[in-house]
Amino acid sequence: MISLFKKSSHQPGKSLATSSCHYETTSLEDIQPGEEGIISRVPENRLAPLLGLRPGKTARLITRQSFGGPIVVEIHGRNLALSRSLARQVQLECPKKSCMAVRADDAGK
Repeated sequence: MISLFKKSSHQPGKSLATSSCHYETTSLEDIQPGEEGIISRVPENRLAPLLGLRPGKTARLITRQSFGGPIVVEIHGRNLALSRSLARQVQLECPKKSCMAVRADDAGK
C-alpha cells in the first residue's frame, strides 16, 4: 500500500503552526498503517512516558492486529504494541491528506 504520508521533518519542540502544511488532530487508533503524526496529547497513565508516549514525539502506525488485538506503533525507533483503548486516548497532529497529495505531486516534478 502506498501512503501519502512521508517521514516527518517536524522537530519536537517546534510549533506545528510554523509549518506550511495544515494539520488535523486524530487519535493514534484512527490512522492507517504507514501513516504518522506528532503526538500532541497523552493520557494520564503512569506507563505512557515509560513507553515513549510523550508530546512532540513522532509516532508511525506499523500494523493493526485482527480481532480487536493491539496496534503496533514505532516511536523513536522502537516498535510498541499498545492496546486499542490506550491508542484511542493518544492524540496526534497529522498532515491533512490533501496537503500531502500536493507535496507528492511537487516531489515528482
